[in-house]
Amino acid sequence: MDNKFETKIYTLSDIVKEELMFIIPSYQRPYVWRDVDVTKLLDDFIVTPGTEHYYIGTILMYEQKTADKLVYQVIDGQQRFITLWLIAAAYRFLRLESRGIELSDLEELLKVDNELRIDFAIRKQIKSYMLSLLDNRDENNQYSSEFENDEYLINVIKAITTIIGKLKTIENQEERKDLGNFIYHNVKFVVNIVPEKTDLNKLFTTINNSGIQLEQTDILKSMLLKKITKQKTLFSRVWEACENMNNFFERNVRLLFPQEFDWEKTEYNDLKNFKLSTNDYREQVNTNPLTITDILQKKAKCNLRIDLRKTTRIENLNLSEIDEVSGKFYGAWIGEIDADYFFINRNELNKLRIQFQTWDDNFAKGVELELSQNDNNVDVCVLWAKGTKKRNNNNRELLGTDWDSEISELELVDIANVKTGNGYGISEIIINPTNKHSSEDAGSQTNNTEPDNIDRCRSIITFPQLLLHTYRIFLYKRKEDDFSLPFHTDKLLQIFSALTTKDEDTIKDFLKCLWSVRFVFDKEVVKWIPKEDEKEDVLQLTSISKADNSFIRTNKGKSEKSMLQSMLYFTGNYNTQIWLTPYLLSLLEGGDSLTEDGSLISLERIDNMLSLSSELNKKVSFALMDDNYAVEYPFDFVDYLKGHKGTSFRHYWFQKLEYILWKEFNKNDNWKNDRQFKDYRITSKNSIEHVFPQHHEFAQKTIDAEHLNDFGNLALLNVSQNSSYSNQDVQKKKIDFDKQPTYDSLKLAIIYKNKNLENYDEQVIETHRNEMIKIIKKHYEQI
Repeated sequence: MDNKFETKIYTLSDIVKEELMFIIPSYQRPYVWRDVDVTKLLDDFIVTPGTEHYYIGTILMYEQKTADKLVYQVIDGQQRFITLWLIAAAYRFLRLESRGIELSDLEELLKVDNELRIDFAIRKQIKSYMLSLLDNRDENNQYSSEFENDEYLINVIKAITTIIGKLKTIENQEERKDLGNFIYHNVKFVVNIVPEKTDLNKLFTTINNSGIQLEQTDILKSMLLKKITKQKTLFSRVWEACENMNNFFERNVRLLFPQEFDWEKTEYNDLKNFKLSTNDYREQVNTNPLTITDILQKKAKCNLRIDLRKTTRIENLNLSEIDEVSGKFYGAWIGEIDADYFFINRNELNKLRIQFQTWDDNFAKGVELELSQNDNNVDVCVLWAKGTKKRNNNNRELLGTDWDSEISELELVDIANVKTGNGYGISEIIINPTNKHSSEDAGSQTNNTEPDNIDRCRSIITFPQLLLHTYRIFLYKRKEDDFSLPFHTDKLLQIFSALTTKDEDTIKDFLKCLWSVRFVFDKEVVKWIPKEDEKEDVLQLTSISKADNSFIRTNKGKSEKSMLQSMLYFTGNYNTQIWLTPYLLSLLEGGDSLTEDGSLISLERIDNMLSLSSELNKKVSFALMDDNYAVEYPFDFVDYLKGHKGTSFRHYWFQKLEYILWKEFNKNDNWKNDRQFKDYRITSKNSIEHVFPQHHEFAQKTIDAEHLNDFGNLALLNVSQNSSYSNQDVQKKKIDFDKQPTYDSLKLAIIYKNKNLENYDEQVIETHRNEMIKIIKKHYEQI
């Protein structure tokens, strides 16, 4: 092999055909994908079949030759690659468990001859566990409490359980088989094989420390702002205020609009509708421009030789004074043009990142600077610079994750090595300081010392998802049809292509709509919030108050609305959370007059309608923005829950029941004072527990297969909970259940409150099932 990267596009079937084998090197971190990550990938595969292919991304590998074979070190992409192997293992497990399903093509991925296709340089316990998976027919035997503290195994075990549980909900075996064949033949990834004698540790470090790359949202922003001739800077900031989903909206606004609001008098609800000066925002800025010469200490106007290893200093400048930036690009084939888009990232206290981009059908250019405060000076370095033009294939490296490769052929160019005249120059960068304002005032939202003030949060959706929900609301309010493409962030630019052709006023209206949607999303939708007595963040709604001219966020505590949203989040498609479209519109239109009860009724209606419709959720969710919508042929959930589906029951119905039970129990003082009930919350669960076990520890105790797999004998737990009960007798399970600090399941709490568990039999199971169906049915009748 020469010193060039070798690039190929592979499917899993190609890997099997070429008998490729892989090894995870010692410097790789453990497998860290959570059940959410695994479910997102499976959801993508499930909604994609019927399309020609699905690109899963790039995997970086290195050829490792031994005396008897050739294997490939996986340098980057091991999380996805191991997940694909686990999906194949899940298909094998389901075949062995049922003893009747036809062999899936996907199983060919598991081994090469008699060896695992994936090996590990260290962490041999993972290899041993993966080998055991291939002969395991009992889902409950995949987990043991001894694995809890093994950071290398625990997430692998949880992932395989999540995959099996998800696949079991596809009851039609032909559909399940087709999905496996789709993954095997149509899921594609780009494999980059690095040259021999590459320093792999250095390469791995470089990959993990690379700068922020251009995303589809960056390109979309550029395309939309290109249509705006007045107030471009203002609407750029509107976008940026909505973009950072892992901070509260009012804090984003405070940082980006420190002087445009009277923060002493502004109340939170005043932020709902975007209302600022109609003048060109740029005219409000008092500038004292610093040019590229000042920043890079060079005299040449078109500086094409930037040393990326050096840091340049700007003296007597404070980052808090930088309020606006603009820039120009130079190129032999583009001349000199203004950057259409810029972005200021202020998320770090003493650092600022400034990005310049321009985009056209024939070329794209981008550069990112990092500015760091150093006493009274600012140190500047170039993180990356790249450009593209449709030219020849020399030295081209596709950047599918950075730019939309379907629109433009791309190549990465190290700007330090570009020769004069090749057209990748930055001709001018201007940083505009404003009138000085207190850095304490600008940052007061994030530095508030109130003891109960929440200092961080995580959103349940990404910014691209928020854009898609907003666009659907925008289309509905304009009495237009929903976009025809699937709700998928990978198709963001295609979905928004129609909007990018609209006039300036329409695009401004969309950005104002985005602002309002983000406002109600932050006010009324749960976020991941840190909780002192919890190991992990929990889903919470927050209360908003004001103190010392700052907005304070505090935990609101559990409520019907937060529990229902948690249920919808954990049972929905993580890539869409499709229920948000009609819910956010109802919040927008309800305004300040919408009561807590009113918003709950609206959300329960949305949930019920989505669960009863046989049509696609995307279609129904758009129709649900009309209050008069009704499901024409509702799903018969009573008949469904009377079936004997075992682990094939949709997890939704267990979680839905948990919400309904919590809502009812929370009105009862006996339950409310119950220690285990107080701390109960709806969480991610993906393992179905048989109360009367499938393989009873006392072999002489049995019930028929239909009642074993009856809804009345089942509950939904997480992996470790299910394993802890295992094949114990029902009375032993009750003892373990009662020892838990909080209820593992409210459905189980009802079962184990039965004082006659020694006579737990088919009749008890039927009675419990019918009681649960009655409770669910009553809930539907009330909405």
